[in-house]
Amino acid sequence: MTLQCLVCETNRHQQKTKSSKAVSIASAILLTEKIGEIFSEVEDPRVERICLDLLTDILIITILSVIAGAKGWEDMENHGA
Repeated sequence: MTLQCLVCETNRHQQKTKSSKAVSIASAILLTEKIGEIFSEVEDPRVERICLDLLTDILIITILSVIAGAKGWEDMENHGA
């Protein structure tokens, strides 16, 4: 499933929900879960003993930060905090 398909699925989910706040929370949860499923299949090439964070977490934070308007690594770090 592509990221574009995930966004479309999220939009369909939003149309079914009445409350805009519930929509944004439900959409964020749905999108994060779907992205996590996709990236869980990516092999992590890093040395295991020095990894502090999961690769899927890093990828999800990066994508969601860019969607939220992050302009650089510092913004991504703030979104991930």
